[in-house]
Amino acid sequence: MKKRISFMLMGIVTCVSMLLAGCGQGDSYAGTWVGYYAAKPHVIYITKIQKQEKGYLISVEDAYWQKNAAGQFVWKNDILPTVTGSIVQGRLVVDHKLNLVSYTYRDENDVLIYSNRTSNAVILFHKIKKNEIEEFKAKMKTSVSAP
Repeated sequence: MKKRISFMLMGIVTCVSMLLAGCGQGDSYAGTWVGYYAAKPHVIYITKIQKQEKGYLISVEDAYWQKNAAGQFVWKNDILPTVTGSIVQGRLVVDHKLNLVSYTYRDENDVLIYSNRTSNAVILFHKIKKNEIEEFKAKMKTSVSAP
């Protein structure tokens, strides 16, 4: 009987230890990421990556100021269709026959590198910071509306 209780306690301790060891370990790719592209400094790129049971859901949004027909600047959000992706050789690859778009996570500085083989675009993403989009929006409004 003592061996049985001992064995059960060991099992419970092992399960709790495994559970606690897993806490705080999130998926490296999951989260909201923000990036800037040198060729288009007035645009902020927002990528949201959600871990699914099998693979990932990836949504991308480009946001920027644009002049409307009345000559006023309006904040514009281009939301691309949500796509799926999966890890292939250490990269998050958007599901497509040609594997043209991928994200590579770099642990040493907690960044995500977006690469698009069709346009040779490379964008460096970082985890979104508090008020980052609002600050970018205010900064860019000042720069685009300046004479």
